[in-house]
Amino acid sequence: MRRDLLARLLWQTWGESWQTALAAIPIALFLVFSLALPLALLQNSASYVDLPLPLLTMLFLPALLGSLVFRADQRSDHRQFLVVHAARPRYVWLARQMFWGTALFAITLAVTAAIWIEIAMQSDGFLHNIQVRGYGGGFPGGFYLSQPLNKPWNSAAIFDRLLLFAAQFTFTSWTAIFTAYALGQFCSLLLKREVLAGLLALLLSILLAAWALLTGAWQLSSQWFVLPLGLGAMLATWLRMPDWIVARNRPKTWALPLASLVLPLLFVTATLPAARLAQLPDQPGQQQFLEQVRKFEASRPAGEATAAAYFRLHALLVEAKTDAERQTLIAQLIELTKRPECRFPETAVLAGWPPYDQISQLSETLLADAQRLQQDGNLDAALERYLAIVRLRSHWLRGQSSISVARELNSSTPFVLQWALHPHQTSDLLRKAVTELQSYPAARIVDLILADREQIRAVLLGKDPPSFLNEKTPRWSGYLAFLANRLPWERQRALLALDIRTSQLLEHVRAGHGGNKYGYTDAAARLQLISQWHMNRAIMPDQSTYGRNWQAYRRATQSAFQAATSFLMTLELNSRIDVHYFLHRTLDARTKRLGLITQLALLAYRLDHQRYPESLRELVPDYLNSLQFDPSSDGPLEYRPQGFDLPLVRYAGNNTIRKSEFSSATIPAHTPLLWSVGLGNCEPSDGTIRLTLNDENELPESDDEENEVVEVTRLEPTPLGVGSPIIFTLPKIAPPKASPANNQPKENDANQVKE
Repeated sequence: MRRDLLARLLWQTWGESWQTALAAIPIALFLVFSLALPLALLQNSASYVDLPLPLLTMLFLPALLGSLVFRADQRSDHRQFLVVHAARPRYVWLARQMFWGTALFAITLAVTAAIWIEIAMQSDGFLHNIQVRGYGGGFPGGFYLSQPLNKPWNSAAIFDRLLLFAAQFTFTSWTAIFTAYALGQFCSLLLKREVLAGLLALLLSILLAAWALLTGAWQLSSQWFVLPLGLGAMLATWLRMPDWIVARNRPKTWALPLASLVLPLLFVTATLPAARLAQLPDQPGQQQFLEQVRKFEASRPAGEATAAAYFRLHALLVEAKTDAERQTLIAQLIELTKRPECRFPETAVLAGWPPYDQISQLSETLLADAQRLQQDGNLDAALERYLAIVRLRSHWLRGQSSISVARELNSSTPFVLQWALHPHQTSDLLRKAVTELQSYPAARIVDLILADREQIRAVLLGKDPPSFLNEKTPRWSGYLAFLANRLPWERQRALLALDIRTSQLLEHVRAGHGGNKYGYTDAAARLQLISQWHMNRAIMPDQSTYGRNWQAYRRATQSAFQAATSFLMTLELNSRIDVHYFLHRTLDARTKRLGLITQLALLAYRLDHQRYPESLRELVPDYLNSLQFDPSSDGPLEYRPQGFDLPLVRYAGNNTIRKSEFSSATIPAHTPLLWSVGLGNCEPSDGTIRLTLNDENELPESDDEENEVVEVTRLEPTPLGVGSPIIFTLPKIAPPKASPANNQPKENDANQVKE
């Protein structure tokens, strides 16, 4: 009996609605394209419109289909017919839902299948890209790795993320479609006029699409934050059906249906803060990171006192009248550079760079005085000033944010080399310079990251304006991120996320500086960490931190992605520090400092022995405390005391050189030198190079033209490496003469030394 009744109701629904359903599909598609197209044009034409506005129309079809569920029943004579024939209200509800729900299910299934066929066609290239290079950006929800797929953990993490994305995409899409349909069918029951019901359903679908996109961006489960809204709407019509079919509209009859709508909203609102905070559990090593932060913050008073002393000395030097006054102030400046901490105020740095100008003038004062003393033969006093420039340059970089150090003080390295090759130079002075350079710590990118953390915290706490407001036309996403951060739980979460991202940045910097002892098998593998850095993507944690604990590594990986969903924090982090640039720069600075120290030690050895050592190990312990290691390879610098038999091309990748520039672009054969392999893990190889005659790179017309093809040596990167080596040359040893050898270097030695 009941089965027969349901069958008759289904047949009735089919007869009344199949034409309406067929007409609703093109109407919905027309509405989608008519609204999505101008939104897409707006998004493409205006750079500040960086939100996925066309996706707001993605739920028009299910909402419109839902708004037609009770269209035929809204006629009073139709409802009276159902009452007269004793149609069960809940059976009527079920029959209408079965027809329209089945139609929506079929359409959704077809669209989902088409999307995943397209994704599957792209995934082969994506996975191959990961296996070869260790990162992927062309796949939906793209992300980046710290290492290539050379260990099982990386592979497992990749496929874990792919499966997670597939499940989230499918479930979230279907949940949003169901909820849009559920809201539409509630509008169909609520409003008698089908046009008004359809319009209200479309408006609700836009709000729902925005909420679904936000929950997806926040990586919240649609099961808890979207689906309850749809279930509540379905329950509301199911509860309302017995009273609706007999046209009872007293407030009492609406109590339960309204409660079924309001309670899911209250549930979502109440659980949202806790769910967002629960995404960021405690991280391993967090206490160690916080201790590092405390030490950095504790150094602020001493650092700011040093900066203030620099400003006072600059003012006094400007006003100094006599040379005696200047020398007294320079002596005070030299002592000031020996302080361990320095911190320039960020507000002053941003106001037109006056600290840079003042500190740069102090550096130039020291340099001019050092060159004067060097010309007078006072090499010891000149060395003190050169070393003070090194320390002053380190002070400028220490404890500053990345914005502050965008302009860097000039290096004193070329002048130190000229000083080292002075005709009256001594081995003792050179060894003193080596000892001083080895003992003083270099500026670290860690300080930049921790200083940026302080600045970003000030923005998140509302003390400073966000950086996106400095743009000519601020982006819409920045405003939304700023508004979201005003929610108390989002602000609290953003501060936690900032600590997680900062800790992971420090982790990667340590790995990038640490070489093989942190698990990177060669320079090419470490290159992926450094050169493929994308701050707008979450970075997977370094494996070495987690030992063999795969589950902890997996949780940390997920936290990396979830921390990035505090979008104001992410925008600030992206705009303030380019880790790719600063990691390259600090590695380059460390390498050049190492090269300078080794050059000075070799020159001291040469003064004592009238030759260069056969190996750098001979410099230990008389000239170096310990063997210096190349930051790019975690091994010793490469060293050739006799140089190469062929001219050495300075830069990797050069296949042609203008003939007039050949001497400056190459290092002569048999020139003593040492080099860092760089991020390319460069290795020497012999080959040829073609010479050009003019700026247009035209080749000589005659094959017999002299020097058209020249045999040279190159330092070429390995297959996966990118970048050139850093080469340090040394003056050649002059052949012995008949008279007693003079163990002092010639004045023109300085012309042979080029970095």
